[in-house]
Amino acid sequence: MASREGAAEGGCGGNSAAPERSVGAKRRRSVLLKKGSREVYNYSTKIFVKLLSMPISKKIILASSSLQRQELFKKFGFEFIVQPSDFDERAVEIGDPEKLVKTLALAKAKGVAERFSGSLVVGADTVVFHNGEIFGKPQSAAHAKEMLKKLNGDTHSVITGLSLYDADTHQFVVDAVETFVSFKPISDAEIDAYVKSQEPFGKAGGYTVQGLAGLFVDRIQGDYFNVLGLPLDLLAHRLSEFGIAHNYLAR
Repeated sequence: MASREGAAEGGCGGNSAAPERSVGAKRRRSVLLKKGSREVYNYSTKIFVKLLSMPISKKIILASSSLQRQELFKKFGFEFIVQPSDFDERAVEIGDPEKLVKTLALAKAKGVAERFSGSLVVGADTVVFHNGEIFGKPQSAAHAKEMLKKLNGDTHSVITGLSLYDADTHQFVVDAVETFVSFKPISDAEIDAYVKSQEPFGKAGGYTVQGLAGLFVDRIQGDYFNVLGLPLDLLAHRLSEFGIAHNYLAR
C-alpha cells in the first residue's frame, strides 16, 4: 500500500466522525452512535480476563481474512464466523492514520453487517505510521525493503482501528489504538533475507512481530496484541458493552 500523505479526508455512510485527536495522545477516545445520537466515552483499560461470563445472544462475525486476527479470536475463546469484507480500501484516501483506520474498520464491519442479520460484526484495520508516512501492506519485494529501511533503528507507531457493528440495531462503536514499536539497527543483508522469507507480504509495515521480525524489535510500548492487528483488551471491553463478555480463565 502506497503512502497516503496529504490525501483528502473521507468518511463512512454519512455517519458522524469521531472527534479529532493527535496520534499519540495519552487517552483513547471512542464514539458510540445510535440513530443520530452521539456519546463520547473516555475510559481506563480493564484486563479482559476479569470480565464476568455472560450468554452470547448474537453470532459474532469477524470481517477479516487476516489469519493473525482469526488466531487471536480463537485464543480469546469465542465461537465466530469469518466473513471477509469486500470493501475496497483503495477507494479511501485519508492522510491522518487514526482517521484512516477508523474509517476502514467501520466500513468493513458495516458492509458485512448489512448482509447478515442477527449478528455483531467486528472490523479492523492496521497501519504503521512513521515520520509522517503511512505504511500499509507492501506491494512488492522492493516496496517491502523500502519500508523496512525506513523503520530501521527507529521507533514507529502501529495503529489499529476497531469497530463493532450490530446488524439489527445499527448501533456501532469505533476506536483506534496506538502502540509504539522500536526497531534495532538492521543490516541490508538481514532485510534482504527477511524479505526473501515472504513474511512481509500481507502485513502492515512489511513485518510481523510474531515471526522472524521479532528479532528486529528492541521494545514495544503499549498493547502487544494491537501490533498483531487486534487489540484484545479493547475488544473485550467493547463486546461487554454489547452484552457479550467472557471469562477467559473459566474455559
